[in-house]
Amino acid sequence: MLERLRERRQNKTITWDELSIWDKAALFNKWQLIMVFGNLFTIFGSIFHTLVVYFAYPQIEVFIGLGCCINWLYCVRYFATSPSYSIISRTMKMAMPKNMKFMFGVIPIFTGYVLLAMTLFWTNRPRFNSYSDTNYTFFSMMNGDSVLMTFGYSTSKNNLLG
Repeated sequence: MLERLRERRQNKTITWDELSIWDKAALFNKWQLIMVFGNLFTIFGSIFHTLVVYFAYPQIEVFIGLGCCINWLYCVRYFATSPSYSIISRTMKMAMPKNMKFMFGVIPIFTGYVLLAMTLFWTNRPRFNSYSDTNYTFFSMMNGDSVLMTFGYSTSKNNLLG
């Protein structure tokens, strides 16, 4: 084995079979794969939209929406190659891992808070009817929207807990 390694170093030739799966994956551009998926979603969504008789609108919207989202994410590749916009991609590369760690740490707390509110204010039908409605209500309150209206709804049902 050691003899083969020395031989490979001297000749500097490596065959495709000698490469590991990770070395082979490093040779391919992942951005191109992302672009292919984005275009496929857009193409199939457009085909489904022309054949709207056979497909439902929610499925069509998912395909077109995913294609549009992936194609917009592909624009980050342009930012990475352009010298005037490379600071955006470098900032995202540095900030995304920290932001994702923070988000995964906050999700259990937020979910517990939403479930507590559902159990306390379930009689308040317009705001706390389901998990998604309660989640929407708290997200909008967190951003400063509809705070007074939600406060009014919750205090009308239970003054102390509201």
